[in-house]
Amino acid sequence: MTGAGNRAKKSSDYKFVHGDHLASGFVANKLLAISGACVYSSSMKQLPGKTRPKWLVAVGQGIAAVVFVAMTASILPMLLIMSLVTALLLIPVLRQLRKEVEKTSMTINTPAKEEMIDITPLHNRLSQKLRSFLRRRP
Repeated sequence: MTGAGNRAKKSSDYKFVHGDHLASGFVANKLLAISGACVYSSSMKQLPGKTRPKWLVAVGQGIAAVVFVAMTASILPMLLIMSLVTALLLIPVLRQLRKEVEKTSMTINTPAKEEMIDITPLHNRLSQKLRSFLRRRP
């Protein structure tokens, strides 16, 4: 009685994998003896021993997915509330920071009064003075 699981292994049943190279049959047996690398048989699908039924694996994966979704749904509102509280706590800090930046930028960017020089052309200054004189006159 020779079944698929009881038949003797021929040298053509073995394949030798090394890097990108694939050898089979007699060459694979010789290469295996030399290097001791990974050899697999086309009839070897799984290690011997008890296996879990496919329906049990599917049920386990389904339960894991449900637990993951439930945990994500319960953690998400907490994260949103924490981010809202953090944002509210940052408002006064950012206002103070903006005031300090505006204060320092005004003192840094503007020169002292004695250093300021009017570089308006003469004809523009004269026309501005004439306009201001004509406006004051009733």
